Amino acid sequence: MKALPLAVAVVAAVPHALAQSVTIERAAGATASRGPVLLSTPVIQERLRFVGADTAAGDNFGFDVWISGDLIAVGAPFADIVTPDVGAAYVFDAVTGLELAKLQAPISSSFFRDGLGSTVVLHGRALYAGAPRHDFLMEPLSGRIYGFEAVSGLALPSIDPVATGNGGTIAHALGETMDVDGGLLVAGSRGDSALQLGGGSAHLFDANTGAFRRKLFPSDPGFADNFGFAVAISGSVVIVGCPFDDDNGTDSGSAYLFDASTGLQLRKLVPVDTGANDLFGARVEIDAGVALVGAPFIDSVGGMADSGAVYVYDVASGARVARWTSPDPGVNHQFGDGLAITQDYLLIGEPLGRNSAGIQSGVIHVYDRSTLALCGRLEASDGADGDGLGESLHTEGSRVVAGARGSDVLGNVSGSAYLFTLP
Repeated sequence: MKALPLAVAVVAAVPHALAQSVTIERAAGATASRGPVLLSTPVIQERLRFVGADTAAGDNFGFDVWISGDLIAVGAPFADIVTPDVGAAYVFDAVTGLELAKLQAPISSSFFRDGLGSTVVLHGRALYAGAPRHDFLMEPLSGRIYGFEAVSGLALPSIDPVATGNGGTIAHALGETMDVDGGLLVAGSRGDSALQLGGGSAHLFDANTGAFRRKLFPSDPGFADNFGFAVAISGSVVIVGCPFDDDNGTDSGSAYLFDASTGLQLRKLVPVDTGANDLFGARVEIDAGVALVGAPFIDSVGGMADSGAVYVYDVASGARVARWTSPDPGVNHQFGDGLAITQDYLLIGEPLGRNSAGIQSGVIHVYDRSTLALCGRLEASDGADGDGLGESLHTEGSRVVAGARGSDVLGNVSGSAYLFTLP
């Protein structure tokens, strides 16, 4: 079984010749390959860079990120507070870049290696931070989701695994993945063993109160499938990744669509061209009828190991409309290990991809949402090998915030985050 890694204003328009390989799906299942095609794509660098005032080596600041209005949230799940790797979440002013708050669990409820900040989401002025390695009621790795007032740090009600009515919660890892839209928060619980050992589940909560709404299971749960490894929600539709599903071989992966209002499964997504260890469903994203599913460990380009691929789906029909591979592929580049959608663009993170200088700092590829054409890329101006830019992504309007948890700006793997503006 292959494991995923735990997880000054500068704008440049630099031509960058890339060989793009895109497969566009046609009617009746026919496909036509469009590539390689040489494209000249602009490179956009960051407007702001963020680091915590007390970020230190090993913190993995930038592990997850979120932008909402005038606030940016950044998770640092390996920050040492009282004990190692308890974790923290930082809040910044999205306009000035100033740090506004550092949020952490109360000492009375913090445990060794809780990992608070593994995921962060903002809902209004509330910030939810996942602590998937928290031992709730002494059940190891059951997980917990902490709530805070984003700027004051005032504690809001937490979301505990017992609230879902699961019974035992050992190794559920609640809060390892989260998303919020409208009044609903969806959280993955990939270790849930209610139907199968390690089969997984996902949970819907009221984003305003934290109250439990319903639990989602796949129609065909399997041993160690890790359903809930990735989650996303848009309106009334939830997408859940299940990367260790074995439909096309061991750990080939799948993804599921659900009706958020009823909890009913709408369809299962399994491409015909995945195989063992591809981990299709390790990343998912959805917005207004478009769904993205990442398979970052597929050997997609000339047999390059773990070069990665992304699949684009029409939510209403379940039809696959495109399959993308990296325009600049490489071994272990993991194209598709970060996903985001805006009104005009589809963004694909390649955390070990090469920037314009040939440095494996990570890049974010930008595609036109209407034409599916590659139209640009986002890079950090100070990118260095192993930064991992693009593994975590979130957008609002034309703004994109991206984490680079492997950045060494304040020590080895201290981490950083960047704010970009799309045209």
